[in-house]
Amino acid sequence: MYKKNKKIISQKKRHAYLKLAMLIIGILAFLPSSFLETNFLDYEDNSSRDIAMNVMKMASDRFNNSLDQLLIVSYEIESIDEENGELISSVVIAYTVFGVPYAEIIANKDGAYVNKKLLFNQ
Repeated sequence: MYKKNKKIISQKKRHAYLKLAMLIIGILAFLPSSFLETNFLDYEDNSSRDIAMNVMKMASDRFNNSLDQLLIVSYEIESIDEENGELISSVVIAYTVFGVPYAEIIANKDGAYVNKKLLFNQ
């Protein structure tokens, strides 16, 4: 009887450790993406901030209504080239869980397009 109770207690401990491990993995899956997102407060003037917000909107609209949207957790602006308050070109990286890069998106004044998918060969 004592061995049976001990076995039940050890199984409960294993289940508790498994649940704790799954919780930690779940938290770590989405934590890097929040660090990778572009902070619009980093842009000094309103013109640059508006351009950055427009670039992010174009990048997210590129994957709107597609299955790729389910994989993407966050976007980060890698570079912006602007001249006299006009967008020339911008590179945006889309990330999946665990901070894995998914796609490189090029945005310009005409719109945005996927330059290459980094996770899968296109």
